[in-house]
Amino acid sequence: MQNNILIVDDKLSILYAVEICLKKDFNIFTASNGLEAWDIIKVQEIHCMVTDIEMPVMNGIELIEKIREANYNIITIVASGNDDTKLFQWISDLPQKSGHI
Repeated sequence: MQNNILIVDDKLSILYAVEICLKKDFNIFTASNGLEAWDIIKVQEIHCMVTDIEMPVMNGIELIEKIREANYNIITIVASGNDDTKLFQWISDLPQKSGHI
């Protein structure tokens, strides 16, 4: 059984590129904002999520917080072009769950 990976980014070219790279070995789901991702998470068992931070509707931070509040155990990778020190501090301050955020 292949693991389900959710890619969340508002740039369609990034969604497409990552999907092409990973679809041979994983079941790939894509969303262009946090709200779309949340809707997928509620109905699919997602094992790993790669998310951007700055997106319309619901950003990556809001999505991560929502996932944690709902107690989903999803390995989360934050991939962002943002070099904001406060963002990196927020991520590093998150309590670890099972060795991942």
